[in-house]
Amino acid sequence: MLRYKELYKALAFTASLAISNSFSADFSIGASVGVSQPQNSNYETGSFGSLSAGYQTNAIQLQIGYMYLGEFDLKNDDPNASIESRGPFLEIAKIFKFETFHLEPTIGLAQIKSKANLSGFQVGENEDTAPFLKLRVVKELTDGVALQSSMTYFNDISGSDVAAIDVGLRFSFN
Repeated sequence: MLRYKELYKALAFTASLAISNSFSADFSIGASVGVSQPQNSNYETGSFGSLSAGYQTNAIQLQIGYMYLGEFDLKNDDPNASIESRGPFLEIAKIFKFETFHLEPTIGLAQIKSKANLSGFQVGENEDTAPFLKLRVVKELTDGVALQSSMTYFNDISGSDVAAIDVGLRFSFN
């Protein structure tokens, strides 16, 4: 079974190969907002947001950043009970360029800290290393500015898988 440390090393190695073999590259910063939904049916939908910095060649996009997965309220229990999740991430994407947009299938890892809250008080905390898969569509608006939208699936964050959909902007520069 592949351990998360090995996956981090594989991501870093793949990124270093992509960077060393590139002739043209851009740096980028991005931000996105959206919604997230735990697969556990006992939770409500939450807000999602992320900030990232990236390095892109013609074929590979490497990003690091910080994400807020949301605060998920319990549906049927005490309305003041919730779980809030956030943390840093590392991801690598393969870029497929089409005439009017780019498609970026992505794999990554997130170090997610989840806090359990009850009536405004923190009653528990958990940390997870969660692998995720993402499919991102990017449409360049102008030279250096792009609209991006993605769907992400996180594996096992505090006992539940989480799906997120977001839209945002990416700013690229040399």
